[in-house]
Amino acid sequence: MSDAACRMALESLCMCVSVNYIIYINLVLLIREMWTSILNHIVNKHQWTASKYFHECRHGPLSGVKYLEAGSPAHQLLSTIVLDQRLLKDMAHLTAFCHTGRKYTIAYA
Repeated sequence: MSDAACRMALESLCMCVSVNYIIYINLVLLIREMWTSILNHIVNKHQWTASKYFHECRHGPLSGVKYLEAGSPAHQLLSTIVLDQRLLKDMAHLTAFCHTGRKYTIAYA
C-alpha cells in the first residue's frame, strides 16, 4: 500500500473515531438528561428548557398521581441521589449496555 493510501486510510479512521466520539458524548448527555428529568416529573413539571436534548416527559396524561412539592425534604433527598456526581459519571458505561428486552423474561403467575 502506498504512503498516500495509508495516510488516506488513517485519516478516514480518525474521522470515524471522532464522529463516533461526538455521538458517544451526546448519548451520554442524553442518558444523563433523561435520568435527571425525574426531578422535574416528580414535582408535576413535564416540560422544561434547561436540557439540550430531552425537554419533556414521554408519557401521556396522568391521573391520580401524588407528586412531591419542589424543595420539600423528600424532593431534596431525591435530588441528592439523582445528582450524585459518581452516579452521573458512571452513566457513561450505560452506552454499551444491551438488553434483550422481554424476549427472555420469565412470566410469574
